Amino acid sequence: MPAVSEMEIQLHKEGRRHCENPDMAARQFLGLVREFIVWPKVMTIEAPEGIPPTEKVIEEAILMFLTRYAPRSSRKLDAPTDLKA
Repeated sequence: MPAVSEMEIQLHKEGRRHCENPDMAARQFLGLVREFIVWPKVMTIEAPEGIPPTEKVIEEAILMFLTRYAPRSSRKLDAPTDLKA
């Protein structure tokens, strides 16, 4: 996880991402991937049904992550201010 956090810190400094909490962002990204790739295998004895292919899971996680942490100038919508911590 430190590698993802460090990458986000650097990209934020360069203005290529808007990521105020890189540690949380790294955990979110890994959580998106683990939800489909790791946890179904850990929690079941049989092969889980309905799990998308690994490539699709990773592709969608990257797209969601990049959309959320895009530089503010390239975003279409920002999160509502009442949802910010």
